Amino acid sequence: MQRWTREAGLPVAKSFTNLNLAELSASVQQQVIALKDQADWAHHAGNVLLIGPSGGGKSHIAAALAYQLIEREVRVKWFSATALVQSLQKAKRDLDLMTAMTRMDKYQVLVIDDIGYVKKNRC
Repeated sequence: MQRWTREAGLPVAKSFTNLNLAELSASVQQQVIALKDQADWAHHAGNVLLIGPSGGGKSHIAAALAYQLIEREVRVKWFSATALVQSLQKAKRDLDLMTAMTRMDKYQVLVIDDIGYVKKNRC
């Protein structure tokens, strides 16, 4: 479990232990607790989208869920959207995209953070 946690690259100190659910609306609290208590969505390739303004706790919730999944023996990998895009572009440029995709395939869950910050260009 320690190896998977280290390998996941999750942000430090963003777990359910230090997440104040009381700061969230009641409906969001219920949804987060449901995701925390059941990992079926991860085993069935379900998607979880956390949408909201900057500073609203989306990354903290995502990291807390990821730590919870690792404890349930689900392999997780954390990426910032920018780092993921750059990594895939580099692999494509180096004609190594399939290898990069195969490396990512060992994870059951990919957490992609800060999607809204990726700038799209015509390259």
